[in-house]
Amino acid sequence: MKWSKTVELWATPPATGEDVIERPRLALDRFAGAGARLIDLSAPQGYGRTLLLSQWYAKAAAAGTSVVWLSMDGPKDASQFIQGLACASTRPEASLIDSNFAAWLGGTQDPIEALTGWILEVQRSGRECLLILDDADLPEHPSVTEAMTFALANAPGNLAIALSTNPGHPIFRQSAFFGTPLMRLTARELRFTEDETAALAQRRFPGENISDLAEQVHRHTDGWPLGVQLALLEHITQGRRLPSEKAMTQALGAYFSNSFIDRLPPELADLLTHLANLDPLHRDLVETVVPKGRDLEELRKLAYQTPLFVRAENGDWMRLHAGVKEILQRMQAKWPQEKRKACALAAAHWYAGQEMYEQAADQARLVGDTDLALELAGRAMRGLKINGQTGDVLRWLDSIPPEAAHRHPQFWLAGAWAYANSSQPRRMAPLLTLLRAAPDTPEADLAEADLIEAAQCAYSDDLAGLARFSARWPDPALEMEPLLHGSIRATELLLRGQPVAARSQVEAMATHRERLAAAPFLRALIEAFRAVTLLWEGKPQLALDIVRPALAEAESEMHPRNGGVTNLVALLAYAAVEIGDIDLARTALAARLPLIERAAMPDTIIFGFHAAASLSEREKRFDIAEVQLEGLVSTGQARALPRLESSGLSRLVRMHARHDHEGLARAALERLEGLIAQLPKDMPQAQRTFVTMQQQLARAACIFDDPHAAVKAGQMARSLAQELRRGRDQLLAQSLIGRALLAMGDGRGQRELQEVVASAHAWGLKRLRDEAKSYMPERPAPASTSTSTSPAPEASSSRSKSTGILTGREHDVLVGISAYLTNKEIALSLGLSDETVRWHMKNLFQKLEATDRKMAVARARMLGVL
Repeated sequence: MKWSKTVELWATPPATGEDVIERPRLALDRFAGAGARLIDLSAPQGYGRTLLLSQWYAKAAAAGTSVVWLSMDGPKDASQFIQGLACASTRPEASLIDSNFAAWLGGTQDPIEALTGWILEVQRSGRECLLILDDADLPEHPSVTEAMTFALANAPGNLAIALSTNPGHPIFRQSAFFGTPLMRLTARELRFTEDETAALAQRRFPGENISDLAEQVHRHTDGWPLGVQLALLEHITQGRRLPSEKAMTQALGAYFSNSFIDRLPPELADLLTHLANLDPLHRDLVETVVPKGRDLEELRKLAYQTPLFVRAENGDWMRLHAGVKEILQRMQAKWPQEKRKACALAAAHWYAGQEMYEQAADQARLVGDTDLALELAGRAMRGLKINGQTGDVLRWLDSIPPEAAHRHPQFWLAGAWAYANSSQPRRMAPLLTLLRAAPDTPEADLAEADLIEAAQCAYSDDLAGLARFSARWPDPALEMEPLLHGSIRATELLLRGQPVAARSQVEAMATHRERLAAAPFLRALIEAFRAVTLLWEGKPQLALDIVRPALAEAESEMHPRNGGVTNLVALLAYAAVEIGDIDLARTALAARLPLIERAAMPDTIIFGFHAAASLSEREKRFDIAEVQLEGLVSTGQARALPRLESSGLSRLVRMHARHDHEGLARAALERLEGLIAQLPKDMPQAQRTFVTMQQQLARAACIFDDPHAAVKAGQMARSLAQELRRGRDQLLAQSLIGRALLAMGDGRGQRELQEVVASAHAWGLKRLRDEAKSYMPERPAPASTSTSTSPAPEASSSRSKSTGILTGREHDVLVGISAYLTNKEIALSLGLSDETVRWHMKNLFQKLEATDRKMAVARARMLGVL
């Protein structure tokens, strides 16, 4: 049957586009497997309902399901609905009915009779069928709703139905659906996770380092799909630079203003403006701040049916989008002072009545009531401290004059805790001085002051300070938090190279079940520390078994940027890299590196940055890996933490040495040697041992001139790693020894590497196992015990390798190009001048008939040269 172009358009699903990401958690087969036969995507505009339905359409059709698509923004009455259904059922993806039956459907005057015939035809087909109704809430004619209701209520067992609606649509209030398995996906489920935002950013900007961009975009948009797209477009507008918060807010604000706010009636816009500074929102709060007698029904519809609001897990709570808030705040600023003050004070008293003191204090501060704001904020401090919300504490402390905080004892302990675990530890001491000098300070607070100082020592690797605390408090005082006391003692044991004793100390804290149940931050911290001790020993699989469930629990109870969550993310990523689960590592770490740098413990910072560099190195993105390791170095410098700085430089040396970037490896080693030379003489021996171990590992990796020296350095590194009980570093040192021995022509190197491969396999250290394998020759080396210093035959070195097409030097330059090195880096690695590198590059381009670097690499691979 010949259909009109309009009807064909209704029956044609939209294209999904090239930069769409797959979201496995929203895959259709997951819901089908759960027994859902009726799935409703119930979310406001901009949540990607149509896109997800079109993805389901394509997947189901590819799997052999008969799929029928009908866009409900077209049919104006029941007869048009039937025509669209008939047309969609004849498409190749459906093949449910033939042209004769389609003609009968399209010409039947009774919609119920037509639908009954269509349903019977579906049932007779015996095939799995899927009916997709996009925008099912749009038709206004009652006959269309009646027809859809009939189809949904009488669907046969082989027909699944998926549709999209705006929240609050009455189509599912019919009693006919009480027995139908219904699954509703709301805006909460359709929002992007942080990992999905990162995946979309990477798809949109392949080859770019998008971690900072993805983190900022997700935080600013709350994962609202359309908002994410608008913010990523702003990245292009800003010339591929990281867009500022202001730029993204303006981009979102322009959309909200043009699409919604500017179109509101004045009275409704005024009601909405009452909410400009309220976060979070509750329906009872809205009724409190809005003047009595105003009709709130239209405001409730905005909350349910538009993307102006973000609904929380509890349906009574929500927030305004950041772009909306800025527009409304500008509108509220034009109000008379008394009207603004009345609104804010009403909100302050409501929040205080809910014991939401931080939000109440924000409202009091808005209208300049400083005394009330400080009083309310002081009440909030204890809760913020217990939950590890140091950022919120610092926000308050930074927003008030220091003398104001000094007048309010409620700020002293919470502020000191926040500064101890931040990059501003020097601001901790004045608050503790005030606490100790006050005549009526309780003994419990004095003991907690000592605990705070010790926590700052743990955060800053101050082993001497930890030792002083342990000598004074071998056991926690009655008033002292036992979980924090135990974790501080465990940190000292770990830094001294006693991971088993440290883990025992932490596991003993598990007996405080009631305390742990009430403190998710401390629970996450303890699980993270258990994992750190296992990774310290080189046992990634055991660490992963702890971290994976702990992270899932922490993410369900705390904000994704909470320090407890951040520590677990870094550990999960590192453990996953070590066992070879690259997808898990990449997903865990996406957009999280800046958070790890700001909020994690020293050891988890090291693990997080090393995981990120491993992922980049694996993809041959040495430029990105170098930036990430330099980030670890600069973090160590900023915080005066030699362990971080030395770990970053040592890894940088080893990466460049492994890939024969000699010049870059030598430069990084020189910087590491300079760091070691400047270490304070009174540095605790255990920390000096760690830093020296990093130095010796770096030296062992540099076999360019003196493999003998590399062997000696590797032996010293292995001894130091044994002293610290660093299991993975022992095997790493052994693999570097084996590599150096092979470079000397000594067959013992082969045996050393074989032992590393076997041990790494047994411990689950897949990455280290693969690295050791890469050092081994394809054929076993001669069983010689010679200690000759003669170099390996020239044929084994890429520097003299000739391909027949290219000279050895041209091939070396080509390898550098394939590793994304710049001309200068290639020159440094080969010991050549920039001009010589350009000459070789010109020649190899001519020989390979290439016009640029990418084409040269592609041609070389095609010809078997590379």
